[in-house]
Amino acid sequence: MRAFIKAAGANGVLLNLPEVYSSLQTGIIDTIIASSVGVLAFQWHTTLKYMAKQAGGIVNGAFVIRKEHLETLPKEARDYLDEVAGETEEAFRVHGRQVDDEAAITLSKRLKVVNLFRAQRQWEEVQYKARESLVGRMYSRALLSRVQQVLKK
Repeated sequence: MRAFIKAAGANGVLLNLPEVYSSLQTGIIDTIIASSVGVLAFQWHTTLKYMAKQAGGIVNGAFVIRKEHLETLPKEARDYLDEVAGETEEAFRVHGRQVDDEAAITLSKRLKVVNLFRAQRQWEEVQYKARESLVGRMYSRALLSRVQQVLKK
């Protein structure tokens, strides 16, 4: 995300979750990148005027178990957790996106919707700059090329 913000020429500020609302209220920040459901849940929409028409598709979820605790579970229990995670991943993704889409509809009734596709070429340039800035730091040129090939198929 930092690479994207920098490539866009924005001044990104990393905040802890509890700091976002008060930072929006006081004008320390005026823009956020978040899921629609998160914006509603944390009431951030009450301080915003605009939202992007394009959904970001940002939905997070995880099992968080310390490795040393996980290792104390019987092998059958660890295998079961792996199985359940695999089985529920797609359902979670589909349902999470559905919930986020519903939240976006609710937000669109409260905020002015801005269509970012009107400047699609410029946003593609930002995305390109962000991807390129990460080559050699986060991934190799070969991996980036391979991922781009797969996505074109």
